[in-house]
Amino acid sequence: MLNSSLNLNIPSSLSKIVKMIDKNGGTSLLVGGSVIDSIKGLKIKDWDVEVYGISLSRLEEILNKFGATNLVGKSFGVIKLSVDGIEYDFSIPRTENKCGVTHKDFSIELNPDMTPLEAGRRRDLTINSMYVNLLNGELIDPFGGLWDLNIGRIRVTCPFTFVEDPLRVLRIMQLLPRKGRFVDVETIQLCRGIADQFDTLPKERVYEEFNKLLMKSDQPSIGLEFLRESHWIQHFPELAALIGCPQNPEHHPEGDVWIHTLWAVD
Repeated sequence: MLNSSLNLNIPSSLSKIVKMIDKNGGTSLLVGGSVIDSIKGLKIKDWDVEVYGISLSRLEEILNKFGATNLVGKSFGVIKLSVDGIEYDFSIPRTENKCGVTHKDFSIELNPDMTPLEAGRRRDLTINSMYVNLLNGELIDPFGGLWDLNIGRIRVTCPFTFVEDPLRVLRIMQLLPRKGRFVDVETIQLCRGIADQFDTLPKERVYEEFNKLLMKSDQPSIGLEFLRESHWIQHFPELAALIGCPQNPEHHPEGDVWIHTLWAVD
């Protein structure tokens, strides 16, 4: 576990909330992609805060002092709060256990007494399993996410929890061109091992991941190549058919239609 400090430009409203939570025995940790943005010195767009040490009901009481709250998912322990035009998502640490065959079949248990190490195991990738203590700027890195981020490696946080949600393979597809440079071998093997679970995913979620790949990354070809390497391209026969499809070398010296398409999407 790596601990260091980051200088965060925390909104004054959030700073007041964090101090109030601290007075009530809670600890406020910034989680998810916002931590990556803070490490890179980028402006934080999404303030996702996981609160340890206090119950969901007590957290809601505290947040209600700062504005109207919206408990968007009681089972997930997520509370939305908008203050001074900024929307915050507050949540309680939880465990998730697969209890069915579809993407949404999980049993959820809130547990404010968990540690970041315990709670982080449910997260998909090490780079998404880092935390920043909003009271003192301490970076908490239980799974070596900072090292992976620095070298561009996409790596699963926990092999046992990763395979419970096949949508994570498509998340890697769209995150790889934006957050990394390569996927480690174990992660690729895990993705191949759950390729037969693709049919359990709702079409709208598949669409969302492709939309992020094509609209947010500078080189979406990297994500498409990952589809091929992970064997998930079999679920997109129109793309798979491009591989090995010849072109006139006089006009297309780059290679087959697959390579041409990768160039085109970039």
